Amino acid sequence: MVNLWYLAYLIIIICYIQYAFSGLFNIPIVNKIVPQIDDSLIIVFLFLIIFGRIKRGIYSISKNHFNLFVLILTALFIISATVNHVSLFVFFLSFKSYFVYVAFFYCITQLQYNAPRINRFLRIIFWCFFLQLPILAIQFLIALENGTLNDDTGFGTFPDANNLSYSVFFPLVFVTYLYFVQGQKAYKWHFWLLLLVLVLPVGEFAIVGYFFIFIFLLSTNFLRSKKAFKRIFYIVVPMLIVIFAFSFFKMSKSYNGRSIFATINPVFLFSWITHTQNEVSGGAQRNLYFPLTYVNLMKYSRSPWIGFGPGMYASNIAFQLMPATNNLVYDAFNQTKYGMDPDVDSQIIPIWGEFGYAGVIVFLGFIIFCFFYFYIEYRHARDMQLKAFSFVSMTGTVFLLFGFYVAHVWETQTVFGTLMMFYGLFYLRRKEIRAQVSSGVKQREII
Repeated sequence: MVNLWYLAYLIIIICYIQYAFSGLFNIPIVNKIVPQIDDSLIIVFLFLIIFGRIKRGIYSISKNHFNLFVLILTALFIISATVNHVSLFVFFLSFKSYFVYVAFFYCITQLQYNAPRINRFLRIIFWCFFLQLPILAIQFLIALENGTLNDDTGFGTFPDANNLSYSVFFPLVFVTYLYFVQGQKAYKWHFWLLLLVLVLPVGEFAIVGYFFIFIFLLSTNFLRSKKAFKRIFYIVVPMLIVIFAFSFFKMSKSYNGRSIFATINPVFLFSWITHTQNEVSGGAQRNLYFPLTYVNLMKYSRSPWIGFGPGMYASNIAFQLMPATNNLVYDAFNQTKYGMDPDVDSQIIPIWGEFGYAGVIVFLGFIIFCFFYFYIEYRHARDMQLKAFSFVSMTGTVFLLFGFYVAHVWETQTVFGTLMMFYGLFYLRRKEIRAQVSSGVKQREII
């Protein structure tokens, strides 16, 4: 019998390293297949879980807050695909793109609880990011030598620099909570190494998000005593020096010359959202896609409530397959003339375009529900590990919500997949605690 924990470990590793091999071959079809290896393993994982449950005579689905969302969105997928005559091939590709790591979440929750294996699961996640540092160092040295240093230089084994910063956000928040709030000094170097992985690629959205979460922890946990404040002061100052010094160094040598100081500046943020994102030459022109998508839905879709159908408008699958409806958004503002990509850096646009108003309501409603769900769990949790898992799940959900504006965070395997891993570990730990309570066994602290 296959040990399913080892299959979970393998999926984590492949998820984080597979993109490093996708461009090594001169065969286009191979380069497209390599980044799908983790998806294939997750599907195998899911079938093994289902087969094991049926073999034990269990035919029901475990209750969790994903169930209703999955059912509603699956129904919306089917309705939108049927009305828009989307082929089965595109339907299944799109469904996989949105749900493959939701499936991984379900698989994790069905594993047999084992404290050492959970800790090993976490260590694998940490080490996958630790090992990015020597790769980043090599990439920066090569770029400096060749004079090609820019915003996307440091990406490790990930698709791009922002992707790496966004993905490490979740384990860094988890380690920050363990080290600063729970006082677990064993995670001191975990914190500093993961912080470097966050900062070196200069993924601004992730850095700013982490900055605000750290301020939240500072205000709620560290300002209650002079000793705690003094201890945190000696951490915060070096941390800010690392962030800003490298930001200045990299941005001064890149094409836009903007530092993280500007990103954290509220005046700059307001200008970036209200002005820069309305100019084609100013960045990703995200704001321009909202009126464009509204017009496209009203003029060309069968119904603005169900959109153009899965995989048909502005999603990753749509830009890979390029159906006719995606031409409505592809290079819509001639941004390629300014040296920018022809696609859309926003998750809300493909959701709105492919599933209409119904899709926006379902996705945003689910994310808001998740936030309050994990917030309540965080406030009431007494177990140290469960509290840490609930905190990273809560803050990760906020990151996902705001991330809908800046990137395809749901469709990006490494970003959404990492959050789903922590969601799954939360449920696994909570299930064990409830089993202990029902059997009268004292809870064990396992971190």
